[in-house]
Amino acid sequence: VDFSDQRRLAGLRKFVQNRFATTTVETREFDKHGNVKYFLNRMTGVVEQEKLQRVWGTQQDITAQRLAEEKLRESEFFFRNLFVNSLDGIFITDEQGIITFVSPSVTPILGFENEEVMGDNCFAYVHPEDRELARNAFETERDDETTVEFISIRVRQKSGNWLWCIVRGHNLLSNPHVKGMVINFYNDTFRKKTE
Repeated sequence: VDFSDQRRLAGLRKFVQNRFATTTVETREFDKHGNVKYFLNRMTGVVEQEKLQRVWGTQQDITAQRLAEEKLRESEFFFRNLFVNSLDGIFITDEQGIITFVSPSVTPILGFENEEVMGDNCFAYVHPEDRELARNAFETERDDETTVEFISIRVRQKSGNWLWCIVRGHNLLSNPHVKGMVINFYNDTFRKKTE
């Protein structure tokens, strides 16, 4: 027993406190090549004449499961950090333009917190003079008849200012993992002013 493994020690304490009843403990160990292995250990104490005589146990290798979970967790952290630190804002909307997802990167661009825009229609944030262009581009993408790669429109910030943005929509309504229109946008004000 590796007594420096705090999880294993906690499992042994639990085993003793439960009067040697069956206990399940997960441990992290190393094989002879130094590779990490994860095991699910079940221990049952054999008590005779009020004394622990033996411990019967089984050990199940759950390494593949734990490594898959770790890989998934790392993947989630990777994509979450991409969203959080992206220079692009991302909305996901339904087929009518109702916002169902807001990336954390929207806040530094527009100033709105995620919960402030969730459930709103995305066209409410588009300058009145640009709404027809935005709606036409949205409907064209939604109907899978894309003819433009992006549009340049003004988007309202929380401060009330209008920010020129390059906007691109992508129809992922039929994708079972997204089920929405993905709208990417980024601040294009500097280029627009220069122009």
